Parts: sequence; C-alpha cells; structure tokens
Amino acid sequence: DVEKMLKKVNILPQMDAKLNVLNSKMDAVLNLAVKQDTKQKVQDRRDTMLEQFSIEAKDCILATTPFAVGGSAKIFKGTFDGHPVAVKQVDLKGVPLKQRNDMLSSFMTELDILCRLSHPNLLHVYGAITDDPATLQLVMAFAPDGSLRDFLDQNHDTPLPQEQQIDFSTQLCRGMKHLHNKKVAHKDFKSMNVLMDGKLLKISDFNSSKEETGATMAGGEIEEHTSELQ
Repeated sequence: DVEKMLKKVNILPQMDAKLNVLNSKMDAVLNLAVKQDTKQKVQDRRDTMLEQFSIEAKDCILATTPFAVGGSAKIFKGTFDGHPVAVKQVDLKGVPLKQRNDMLSSFMTELDILCRLSHPNLLHVYGAITDDPATLQLVMAFAPDGSLRDFLDQNHDTPLPQEQQIDFSTQLCRGMKHLHNKKVAHKDFKSMNVLMDGKLLKISDFNSSKEETGATMAGGEIEEHTSELQ
C-alpha cells in the first residue's frame, strides 16, 4: 500500500505539468482569438469610416500645383464647402502590391484616427476623396502658418516670452491628453508635426499612431513632411 501511495505521489507532479502545458496552449488560443477579433473590428470600423467620410472630387477645388512635396505625398491647397483645406495626395500607380497595401493601411490609419478625434489642438480632417482608386487623397484643414518647428527656427535668436511658452505647452498638453483619453498613442510627436493657425497649435501626422489595444495602426510607408505645410 505504501508503494502504491508513493507511485500516486510521483504521478501528481507529472499531471500538474501536463495541465500547465494544456492551460498555456488554451491561453494562447484565446489570446489569438482576441487579437483576430480586435483586428476585424478595426478593419470594419475603417471601412465604415471611409464610407461616412467619403468626399467627391468635384466638391473639392484644388490648386493645379502642389505647395509641398514630401516622401511619396504631394500637398495641394484647395477649398471644400467654403473652407480652406490641404489635400494630401499619394499616387499608387506603378507601386508594387505589398508597398501599395502598406501605403493604403497607413492612409486608412490616419483617416480612421483623425475622423474619430475632435479637439481644437488636433488637426481637423474633413474626409477622403475616393473617386480615383489609384490615388489616396486626405482632405484636412489648412494650417496657414507652417509648423511649430519652422516658427521656432525663425525666432531662434529671440527667446519666446514666458507667457507664450506656457500657452504653447498648455495647448500641446491638452491635445495629447485628448489623444490619450481616446486610447491613441501618437508615436511621432515633435515640433515638426505641430502645425500653426495663428497662435493656435494643431497636432498632426497620425499615420504611425497606435491604439491601446496593441493592434498596429499603420505601416508607416507614407511620410508627410509637415514642416513644408506653410
């Protein structure tokens, strides 16, 4: 009887080890299911967002030549519904399929995030022009006074008054707080990606942002040189 008891005691650790392995596998399966569900929800939301914020090309009047060029994007000044806008265009013609998909993912990320955000210190987006499938076009509010980086470079010999420093810092904190409240991490926050409309600061360039869920929101293939938006 003692021998049988000892055998049972020796079996218990083996059973525990097998159960631990089984539990780990079940956890992995559940985590994968959650990730796939999250990814599908993000994709469904993006498709809905594109439909809701679709703009016809005829409703947006653009300048004939871009006022800024950066990476794979060209930026045109225009008007939409009587408002001055900046339209970022990315040409997909001749782009390899994988790179094209990455660029589309990056574009959809920026549209998805910006359309869900509304704050005075975040760049407003009106939507996307979807008439031409070979061109990605994002319609954004026009920031007439360039980037904060340009402003600081132009005034580098004269320190900003303390009140202005506090004002700029407060505006940026408010904008970033709104992002974090919406579970969005900017991931490329810098003075070059802060645009100016008078003394009002607008955080921009969300194509490398990430949601708190952990699902990557962008491929990062589109590089927008916001310092040239002036």
